[in-house]
Amino acid sequence: MGSGLHFWVYTLGHSLPSRRARRPVRARTAENLVKQGLFDAFIDLVPAGLSEYLLGGNRAAGPDRLEGACESGIPYILAPCGFDMISSGPLERREKGDTLWVSRKLAERKLFIQDALRVQARTNEDEVRLIAQIVAEKLRKHKRKELVGFLIPLKGFSSISIEGGPLYDPQVDKAFVEELKKCMDPDIKIVEVDTHINTPEFAGAVVEALNDCLKAKDLEAQ
Repeated sequence: MGSGLHFWVYTLGHSLPSRRARRPVRARTAENLVKQGLFDAFIDLVPAGLSEYLLGGNRAAGPDRLEGACESGIPYILAPCGFDMISSGPLERREKGDTLWVSRKLAERKLFIQDALRVQARTNEDEVRLIAQIVAEKLRKHKRKELVGFLIPLKGFSSISIEGGPLYDPQVDKAFVEELKKCMDPDIKIVEVDTHINTPEFAGAVVEALNDCLKAKDLEAQ
């Protein structure tokens, strides 16, 4: 692989219909490559494959999501993008009494309907608290917790949950933050950033957090 540091940055958009089926595959690929020791750090901005697995959404990436970096012990920077929604398309599932739609009462929630195939339903408070608990549980298994950073964009976890967005719900986002703080290992740093996730300021905070983790790793090596 040559000299220097090698990073995996995991971030996916919501624009192309053809991507929907491939997202879980990409998430599993990321986990497998990280487990193989091919990267020096993992920037995991869209860990939604975990929440989708827990809640039954389309983008479920299986029970091992978030575990690759924890097993390998490399610097691991996360954000909560995707925890604010459940991928639940196509829309016809609503009319057919689909199990996911009925069990989670998705028709009663805020929805972002991009087209007949792509539908995102807003997560509720109970669901985000569950997600926070499982995230904290998984990150506690990291071999070197001082190398983990979880960054929270306080003004929106994704482009569709910012103020004015179709899934805007700051109270639910606040519930996630509260539960994560309550459950997270105290050696793992939680950084709250007063902006939404798609801003230069948040990107800068991610870089700063990664640099802090790399410095901590270098100190350990001395």
